[in-house]
Amino acid sequence: MPPTIRIRKGDTSSIQYQIMDFDEVTSSLLPVDLSNKNVYYSSYIEKTSESPTVNDPCDIIDADQGWVEHKLTEDEVVDIQFMQVKFNVEDKTSGDITIYPRYDAQYIYVME
Repeated sequence: MPPTIRIRKGDTSSIQYQIMDFDEVTSSLLPVDLSNKNVYYSSYIEKTSESPTVNDPCDIIDADQGWVEHKLTEDEVVDIQFMQVKFNVEDKTSGDITIYPRYDAQYIYVME
């Protein structure tokens, strides 16, 4: 399971996330090459079943190493809560979309 990202209630700063995929040959996680890709962020609040952010474009800050950045919204950090987040990676040429993380959930914990 990826480590939980922790953020303070009311903090709408940006988070940076490295999109990784499991390589079966090496049995390790490797960065996803985001060249020629669009990346979108979505969040889901478990206790209310709400999705305050859906398919918000991310800034790609290092395509070769899979790093993206997303600015949290006020709706995401208004309460103490757990959110599950997904990154939809769209290939600009084929239009294919792959959702990350693929093998486990990524959480953000909004704390006091």
